[in-house]
Amino acid sequence: MINLHLPKGYKLTNQVEAKITENGTVYCIPVSSRNNNAKSKKKSVLVVHNLSYSGWENFQKTQKEKKKEIKNKEQSKKKMAKKGNNGKKKDKTKKKNLILVSDSGEKKKEKTSESKESIKKRSAKLFNNGNYLGSFDLLVESGMINANYRQIAEFVYHTKNLDLVHKGSFLSSEDKISIRVLKYYLRCFDFRQKKVEMALGEFFRTFACPNESQMIDRLSQEFARHFYRHNRELFPSSDSIYVLVMSIILLNTYFRNTAIDFSLSKKQFIKNVYRTEDGKLLSKKLLKQVYKSIKKNNIFD
Repeated sequence: MINLHLPKGYKLTNQVEAKITENGTVYCIPVSSRNNNAKSKKKSVLVVHNLSYSGWENFQKTQKEKKKEIKNKEQSKKKMAKKGNNGKKKDKTKKKNLILVSDSGEKKKEKTSESKESIKKRSAKLFNNGNYLGSFDLLVESGMINANYRQIAEFVYHTKNLDLVHKGSFLSSEDKISIRVLKYYLRCFDFRQKKVEMALGEFFRTFACPNESQMIDRLSQEFARHFYRHNRELFPSSDSIYVLVMSIILLNTYFRNTAIDFSLSKKQFIKNVYRTEDGKLLSKKLLKQVYKSIKKNNIFD
């Protein structure tokens, strides 16, 4: 016969949990139950029926293992939570460091001035290898210029270590980017109150003149438009300047190229360009002065 010891204020349930001693005494262990009736004054207790002492020890061992497993799960959750918080703190620290770096005015200026030089060299190297768009992309990505034609043109104009052959090739290309850059490139020149042959020479000396007639034609047309903006009072139209420019280039070739067995007289030169296609006339005095100047000086030197 088993003696049952029930703690005061508890009622019996058919659940399993109790301690059995060697002499057969059952000690009921109070356990909180989720299904307890809140209105009931008596608390629930789990009781084991017909359980031997060895059976109880096995049961107790199982319960300990379950508790240990629950404890391990709780500890792992806490560790994971701590790791997450540490990661957030590290991210905040990094952001803070970046802000501190960007706020340090003097250091930032030193770094950007050094990096600008290296970026310019890398960009020029790409340009000189014929990778024009790669050169401009590098400048845009580094924040040195904005992605607009004016700033690209200013870079091409002001950068001294650009290869002159590649410079002429890029500016005279029929590519849409080259055509637009050329317009802004010419805006770097102030041709007001300048002689047309002097202005033309100033423009062409900034790059190596290409050999293809179409490329020279594109350069000449854009030059004529820009020169006309600055000297409207001297010429009837930009087309008249374009015809004169092409005649100047041809005249300069006749005077400098010994392989050409042909000479263009002053009279022939004036006759060729005196009357424009739209019927307007150029100043003969101006044309005589141009002829004399080209004969004396090579506009490309």
